[in-house]
Amino acid sequence: HDLSNDNMFYGFPSLDGKTIKVARHHGGASTDAIEIDRTVHQEDLRPIQEFVAGNLEGVEPRAIRSQVCMYTNTPDGDFLVGYVPARPEVIVLGGFSGHGFKFSPVIGDAAADLALEGRTTYPIDFFNLERFVG
Repeated sequence: HDLSNDNMFYGFPSLDGKTIKVARHHGGASTDAIEIDRTVHQEDLRPIQEFVAGNLEGVEPRAIRSQVCMYTNTPDGDFLVGYVPARPEVIVLGGFSGHGFKFSPVIGDAAADLALEGRTTYPIDFFNLERFVG
């Protein structure tokens, strides 16, 4: 994954039935939990508004609410799912904060399969921890 690509967006309807959530997947400055700037600046909104105006017919590109979120990612941008090398009784799930909640149903199923059955039919091999173990 190219984590420098600021042109990936996602969205879904909000619970009020009148608005939608639209966000940029990744993007923003590198930071940490202590130093993060929680202020939404116009330069943060601009790419999202441009995306909405150019791609979502009938949606007004005006923010009703906005909020800064923080992602944590593995170096390659993919999740960690699998057994700890040399500790087959330990299953690790990681790299999910910020965007992982959207994947929790399927990742939860895969993790339950691993814990209960020792395997899963979900294609999770590319999430294995061994890719970071030298």
